[in-house]
Amino acid sequence: MYIPAASGRGELISWIQFTTTSSSDLNGQLIWLKPAAAAKYYPRGFTNAVSAVGSVYRVPAPGTRALSINNGQLVLSGGNLQSSLTNSVTLGLNNIASSASGARLTITPATGMFKGTVLNPQTGKIVLFQGMVYKKANVGVGYFLGTDQSGEVFLSPAP
Repeated sequence: MYIPAASGRGELISWIQFTTTSSSDLNGQLIWLKPAAAAKYYPRGFTNAVSAVGSVYRVPAPGTRALSINNGQLVLSGGNLQSSLTNSVTLGLNNIASSASGARLTITPATGMFKGTVLNPQTGKIVLFQGMVYKKANVGVGYFLGTDQSGEVFLSPAP
């Protein structure tokens, strides 16, 4: 796989293997390159080598959860946060998760994408995030943007 970024601002390079197993349907090594440039996020650039893994997404039946999670945990980390934000959430049959602290997440069953908000108690500001469900692992993985860094979002069953 080769994906050039717009205007020569980086690229993704990978060999992805498509093999159905009990835990994934694709995997491989991915290299993400971003050259130094005058930019809000990562102006010094970066080179990241990471493992890529994924699974086929099948639309759930109407009135059922996209993930097998009733009580879950939503964790945001990185992205200029002073410390990770952890919220206990309840995922309803309508694929909307909420918490007592005001965190909210909506999964779009047709695509497996999710979007949401959480209050950063350290700053009093709302953090917007988004991601995708990884059905075979029964988790959601995504990102959010901090002031000049991105951060990770992880939705999982409650420990």
